[in-house]
Amino acid sequence: AVILKTINVSAAGVMLRMATDQREMIVGTSEEGDVTWYNLDFAKQVSDTSQCKVKHSQAISCCKYFRDAPLIVTADAEGSAVFWSVPPLRMNDFFNKILLNLSGSE
Repeated sequence: AVILKTINVSAAGVMLRMATDQREMIVGTSEEGDVTWYNLDFAKQVSDTSQCKVKHSQAISCCKYFRDAPLIVTADAEGSAVFWSVPPLRMNDFFNKILLNLSGSE
């Protein structure tokens, strides 16, 4: 039997990108620089970065689950890449932030 579920993502603002772990989680990124996690089994939001001290300061244009590590990476046009942990690490928590120098100068 196929069961369709609806998840309301309107509270997250304008969504720019979404990615899935191919199991039960979806991560979405917003125009406001927030990251939001949704659980497909429960069809609801389970976490977001609104209270995180470390996050993006502008729109997030990329998000990707890693296949071989319990991490998600999000990136913005400023060159900031933020790594977020997923189980078995602490769920949906800041892991590391790096600033990429895309201009080629130091």
